Amino acid sequence: MPVPSLIDREMCEIAWEMIGPVVRFMNERDEKGAGHVIVLNPAVPFEPKYHGRIDDPEFVGMFFDEVVIYDAPVGAPGKKFFDTALNKAYVSFVTGVESHRVQVDAPWAYEPGMTKWGGSAVKSLGNSRLIVAYSGHTEIVDRMISRMLAEAIEALTCTRMRGIMESEERLLPESILVG
Repeated sequence: MPVPSLIDREMCEIAWEMIGPVVRFMNERDEKGAGHVIVLNPAVPFEPKYHGRIDDPEFVGMFFDEVVIYDAPVGAPGKKFFDTALNKAYVSFVTGVESHRVQVDAPWAYEPGMTKWGGSAVKSLGNSRLIVAYSGHTEIVDRMISRMLAEAIEALTCTRMRGIMESEERLLPESILVG
């Protein structure tokens, strides 16, 4: 069952279009010219049922269906890019930090089946974490793309919230929550 959030798939698509020129620029200069992006629903907190092997197809199916709010291939779709982007997002979901930080600052946090590659972005406040992960280029470029998308999603969410704040209602109505 979807969890309510101010962020929806359409918003993620708009944010992805916003940073599209940068992604296309990088793809034109890279021999791979392809990749995959994953955005996790920030309204879904980590809990024990989401602790599993990200290389187990059954667990991946459940995790994808319940936690991923947006995914999109770039260029020629490839399972390798999807798997790596999802795995980067999972590393951040479990640890609460960007995947490169686990590699550099806390390698003891790795578990069997997790990717060793960085390339995710995490924007967090309390237990709510907006996690974006991209795979397709070098770690630093993947991280840049992930961070840009996270910033674009934040900007669109804040814009949506500004409209809500202009309302005379004191409480957030359920109709503004999507999911």
